[in-house]
Parts: sequence; structure tokens; C-alpha cells
Amino acid sequence: MFVFIIAKRITRPVIELKNAAIRLARANTIFICHTDRDEIGALTDSFNSMAVQIKEKTIELERERSGRLRSVFDGEEIERQRFIQGTA
Repeated sequence: MFVFIIAKRITRPVIELKNAAIRLARANTIFICHTDRDEIGALTDSFNSMAVQIKEKTIELERERSGRLRSVFDGEEIERQRFIQGTA
């Protein structure tokens, strides 16, 4: 019975991390709470840090993409104006 309790204590956080990794792969930001200061706690901290970095990079990439799209539209508008002025 004691071995079962220890095994459950070890496997539960690992299963939580696995499930969180799956959710993170689906672009959901996940944070896991594990307060123990053992290897699983260190792994959880690393996972949470990675999730934050992924979210920040995703936001940064979306901003960059939006800026590039804006530049394309602005360039098209400048060309339209130049064409209109050339035909007038």
C-alpha cells in the first residue's frame, strides 16, 4: 500500500505535465501549480517558464505579422494614388 501511495504521488504530477503539454501544443497557455521543491517541482517551473515564453513569442510574431500586412496595404495604397495621379 505504501508503494502505491508513493507511485501515485510521483505519477500524478507527471500526468498533469503531460496533459498540460498537450494543451499547450493546442495554443492554450497553461500554468501548473506544484509546490514541492523536488525534481517534479523544478520540471513544473521550467514548463511554466516555457509556456510564458511561447505566449510572448506568439504575441510578438502576431504583432510583426500585423505590421507587415499594414505595410503591404500602405504600399498598395501608395501605388493606387500614384496610378490615379498619373492618369489624371
